[in-house]
Amino acid sequence: MSTMVDSKIGKTFQRSVGRAKEKILQNLGKVDRTADEILDDHITNFSKQQYAATRLQKELNNYIRCIRG
Repeated sequence: MSTMVDSKIGKTFQRSVGRAKEKILQNLGKVDRTADEILDDHITNFSKQQYAATRLQKELNNYIRCIRG
């Protein structure tokens, strides 16, 4: 069991170190950044949906409060 946990921690650590290295190289200009337009569209769509869901939740909570009161 501990070897399974250790290997999971090791993999997670290696991934984070790799990502940090990539970020540093991008900031220094040594590596080109990749631009994924489809991903950007999905992120924009997700943000809009998240905003709408938050607003709906607030309105629903207000509606429930008004009904109870």
